[in-house]
Amino acid sequence: MKKYIYSIVFMLLTALTSAQQATVQQVTKTINKTFEVDAKNSLNVVGERAEIFIDVHAKNEIEVSLAIVAKHPDRSTAERELKAMIFKSEAIGKQIYLRNYIETEAGQKPKASLKAVYSIKLPTNCPITVSNYFGEVVISGLSASLNLTSDFSRVSISNYKGKAVLQTKYGSIKLTDISGDFKLSSNRTNMELKNISGNYTIDAAVAKISVNQMEEINEFNLSAKKCQVDLKQLDTEKLQLDFELEKVNLQKASTMELDFIKGENGKSIIKHNKTSKLPVVKIQLQTGSLSIN
Repeated sequence: MKKYIYSIVFMLLTALTSAQQATVQQVTKTINKTFEVDAKNSLNVVGERAEIFIDVHAKNEIEVSLAIVAKHPDRSTAERELKAMIFKSEAIGKQIYLRNYIETEAGQKPKASLKAVYSIKLPTNCPITVSNYFGEVVISGLSASLNLTSDFSRVSISNYKGKAVLQTKYGSIKLTDISGDFKLSSNRTNMELKNISGNYTIDAAVAKISVNQMEEINEFNLSAKKCQVDLKQLDTEKLQLDFELEKVNLQKASTMELDFIKGENGKSIIKHNKTSKLPVVKIQLQTGSLSIN
């Protein structure tokens, strides 16, 4: 009996080792596109299982390099499954459309791991609309309007100036060196904002939100539920604070002076520099924590 058990264990370990040692085969198809543009053109990207990297250059062109990647232990399977990732591009009027999606027979799931990797360069003043499902979006250097929708994706935007509308679910957002008007709606998306200026309206649920260096803002409005909010390097002498908190653990430096007002239904109203004309940081938080330092 013991020999029988040992034999089974040995076979299982051998099978596991063989599986771990199996080499994953990667097959890549590259597509390059160039579109001549002017100040009236815009870009629309719709991605599925996509990594989208957007940067700027001095040319009046939108340059697109797309790598479609399939991975599977069997190379022939990877080559066959590569065809399931469809890419389409077209110019309609002044809009440039890029789209990738997965299409299989009878709606079956692909056997290979598939992804599309975009590398896009465009003029800094080119408006962008991006939608991505499961992947990553990285945008740098843009000075134009931005409309972004993402599900299950990491989003990183840096060195941006303009008007932006962001809608995200189940992912993360990192904004660095940002100036403009931002409207951000998110669900279960952690946020990291650093060195921001302009106007911000944020609606968030179930997230960790970190805001670092916001002295140059004009107005900052955050409405959140079940969130952990950290305000870092906050110069309270240069800002007007207006907080409405319910079931929130508040942490602050002992030297920070705030005016506490008891609100209705157990809410705490907190004011600071309320008679001043300083930029306003307004936070409505229901359930969670707020740290100010």
